[in-house]
Amino acid sequence: MLKPKGLRAYTTGLLVAFTLIFSSLFLAVGVLTAYIVEDTIIMRLVGAQVDQIEQSLAQGESPQLNAKQRLYTEAEDIPSAWQAIILKYPSGELFTDTEDHYHFQHLSTPSGDFAVLVVEVSEVLVVTESPRAFIIFVVVFAVMVLVAVGVALKIANRVTKPVLDLSTAVAQRALVTEPMPDLPFELKQLASNFEASFSKIEQMLQRERDFTTDVGHELKTPLTAFNNLLVIASGRPLSSAEVEQLGRINADLANTVEVLLALAREESLTKQPVNVMACIEQLAIDQPQVVAGEFSIALTGDRSVVIQGNPVLTKLLFLNVIQNAIRHADSPQLNIDIAADRIVLANSAASRKQLDFMAPGVRDETSTGVGQGLYLVRRIAEKLALRVELNLGNEQFEIVFHIN
Repeated sequence: MLKPKGLRAYTTGLLVAFTLIFSSLFLAVGVLTAYIVEDTIIMRLVGAQVDQIEQSLAQGESPQLNAKQRLYTEAEDIPSAWQAIILKYPSGELFTDTEDHYHFQHLSTPSGDFAVLVVEVSEVLVVTESPRAFIIFVVVFAVMVLVAVGVALKIANRVTKPVLDLSTAVAQRALVTEPMPDLPFELKQLASNFEASFSKIEQMLQRERDFTTDVGHELKTPLTAFNNLLVIASGRPLSSAEVEQLGRINADLANTVEVLLALAREESLTKQPVNVMACIEQLAIDQPQVVAGEFSIALTGDRSVVIQGNPVLTKLLFLNVIQNAIRHADSPQLNIDIAADRIVLANSAASRKQLDFMAPGVRDETSTGVGQGLYLVRRIAEKLALRVELNLGNEQFEIVFHIN
């Protein structure tokens, strides 16, 4: 697997290698084409001279030859070094150890006799005999290769930059919470998927941290009370009041564990409309004390009010408030008023100390609970994005949930 920083070097190497290989092939094809074109032109020139000589012979005239042309009418007259090639092929090239270069072509005479024209063509060679032109070609080609390599480097940087930016953003995400960069093409969707995955992981880790903290804070007090009663029970039978207290502690533990698990689940993040009055009405008729007439709940307000939240957490929120009121209220009645921007739950109460009942473990000296009920209410409300306000005064114990 490539290291992130090696991707640019790897891509650059591939593009540069491709450019050099392609350029070398182009050079080879260009040089080969130049030789072929040069030979073709020379053969046509020689062919034109052959046509003139054949025309002169057909008219019975003696052909006019220049210093570069040799006409052999007898095979024996051909230099021995050339005989094998000339007698074997109708036309072609003759190479020598000197700078001279020859082309030959057989003639068609009126009498059908043997005749071949050999022409020295070194003066008309361009590719072979003009090193200056070849050097210019090579220099121009080298410049073009350098330009192509530069373009390849720019292309490699441009192609790999989004991937490297994404890799850097992913690596830094573990240290700093920053949004993913805006990337082009399919990388934008990939970055979005990374962003969603990181968000889920962060939420999961936060829920795990919250659960660990909550368990440490919220179960310590009830477990201590539970252990104290067990110590008492080992020495003597528990009184009816202590047995009742043990039952309340057990119920508080069960409720606390249920709330903590609900807060820790990923499903708690799923939101949907929840009708507040319908939810509270269902909770009210599920309370044995309400059914038995030992406690009453007066429910007023707008029946159409809904909040966006998880249905299970919403139910646990109001259930905890109702059960706290049933257990600890000075009077057996809870008044609930529902409006579009707030939900008010209140009951009459004697003057109480100004304590932060929303903090863990805080309870009135007259309370027989473990001081976790309203703290759990606050934790659930935070999860549901509801602002909680606790009002103590005028012989009222009032909790207000402000709907954002």
